[in-house]
Amino acid sequence: MDRHRLGIIALLGLVSGLPFLLTGSTLTTRLRVEHVDVATIGFFAWARMPYTLKVLWSPLLDRIRLPFLGRRRGWMLVFQLALVLGILGLGRANPSQHMQLVFFLATLVCFFSASLDIVVDAYRTEVLDAKQRGPGGAFYVTGYRAAMVIGGAGVLMASEYMPWSQAYYLMAGLMLISVLVTFAARPSQDVSGRPQTLREAAVGPLRDLRSRKYGAHILLFLLLYKLGEGIAGQLIHPFLVDVGFSAGTIGAINKGIGLPASIAGTLLGGAAVTRIGVRRSLLIFGLLQGAPNLLYIAQSQHGADPGLLA
Repeated sequence: MDRHRLGIIALLGLVSGLPFLLTGSTLTTRLRVEHVDVATIGFFAWARMPYTLKVLWSPLLDRIRLPFLGRRRGWMLVFQLALVLGILGLGRANPSQHMQLVFFLATLVCFFSASLDIVVDAYRTEVLDAKQRGPGGAFYVTGYRAAMVIGGAGVLMASEYMPWSQAYYLMAGLMLISVLVTFAARPSQDVSGRPQTLREAAVGPLRDLRSRKYGAHILLFLLLYKLGEGIAGQLIHPFLVDVGFSAGTIGAINKGIGLPASIAGTLLGGAAVTRIGVRRSLLIFGLLQGAPNLLYIAQSQHGADPGLLA
């Protein structure tokens, strides 16, 4: 197995995952610490709609080829540089004075981040063969999860020692450094059946899904699989702030417990896909992923109990 290729896939996961929580739980924690009301924080879930709607412009990225770095890496570079600027702006904007600007910048960062996810997913699909996609997926998610710890726990812990704006500037600097990963990645090979028109790029995948047995069921499954976690995730950190935890404590527990657990779960998931297949793995872990949300009921009753949160 190509170690260089899998290493690049892991690093691309790191690149893709870095902006994710900067507009999610990290941002909502920042807003709550700065005494923004919960209703306004909940409204910020709309800023993350690009992650849901990215299917609408993915055909454009599939069809249009930039004149540098190839079909996939060119777009990677564009979106990474756009994210550097977006994260800098998000760090500079003051929520208590410019809430609408913060919302706009958060939406912009989500758009660029979701677009980067599209391109990276396409790239790793093209550079990995069928036998490598299970391990490749595990490496990618491991990198993604590690980046979420940096953009989540790392920023929360940093906020105890520096202003929020400087913590976001650090993340923008990391995103700028990550450009080196794009240059280190080998060019992907154009797969057969590349769409020749924008219409073909947009309509072709839908026709393919419709022709498959249980295509509608698959689509419904994809829409609902992470719904519970997505709804709970938007307000978990503001909830923990209200319970009595500091941002630094939340970050420390996420880093100390969350990172090892995420990596272990990712490796277990990759092994499960290889051994028992995708369908059974999705069923088992889909049932397991909802259970921890029930623990927040116990957290609300016990207050700021670090052991329970861990």
